[in-house]
Amino acid sequence: MAAHRRGCSETHRRLACAHLELTEPKSIRNFAGEVTSRSNGRRVVLVNNAGVMGEGGMDRGREMGAGDFQLWTNHYGHFLLTCLLLPAMGAGSVVAMVASRAHRQGSLVISCETSLEGDALSSESVEGTTGLSKMLTAIGLGWYARYARSKLCNVLFAAELRRRYPDCPACVAISPGLVNTELLVGAFPPALSESLRSLSAHFLQTPAQGASHVLTAVAAAADTKLDELPLYWHCGEPELPSAAAQHTGLAAALWRASEAVVGLS
Repeated sequence: MAAHRRGCSETHRRLACAHLELTEPKSIRNFAGEVTSRSNGRRVVLVNNAGVMGEGGMDRGREMGAGDFQLWTNHYGHFLLTCLLLPAMGAGSVVAMVASRAHRQGSLVISCETSLEGDALSSESVEGTTGLSKMLTAIGLGWYARYARSKLCNVLFAAELRRRYPDCPACVAISPGLVNTELLVGAFPPALSESLRSLSAHFLQTPAQGASHVLTAVAAAADTKLDELPLYWHCGEPELPSAAAQHTGLAAALWRASEAVVGLS
């Protein structure tokens, strides 16, 4: 116990906390400025782990002018934060996007304004992709369709980041699997939440197990040559992402569209 207490004391001594609201560009820029002032040119490990699911934040997102709260929290906020921190990342830095296997059900359409092909780009037009967005929305699961879209954005962002910055940082997209957190439970009405919470405790991974899968991929990113590093990991093992997530044109168009939304273009 004494050793454990000493370890906790050391962790708290080295831990620095700062406020960050991923739906507010001003908050993201302030946070990035604080981190850059302390970490400029050093090895940085950025794990973009924040995520929301369900409709709970939609009204709040509209009130804050953030549009789709899910997409801002799960993608745009991480995109802006990562881009602002890139100049401060020294050799050996790692960016980890915590995605999900849900990206395989995600549908994404990029308008012609940000598509070099001149026409709107749709993930559902990619060979080998099954579009489920309309069906999910029709059966009352539009919140899941939007979550899946944001997770597809995570993998596409990671892929495009690697193409634009082939030398540094190392970048991976990680699906930790189904983990017993409030993410899934909070997506359902209160009447179902307690039952789901009990089932989750028995059948889903613990947060520690989910975190271990993330750390496995981060460790591989830190120790593997970038041209040999798998892009996508699921439960600690490399895996091919969906066909849409491997589409270079869609990834490039998403990058340009995201720049315009967050004010970087």
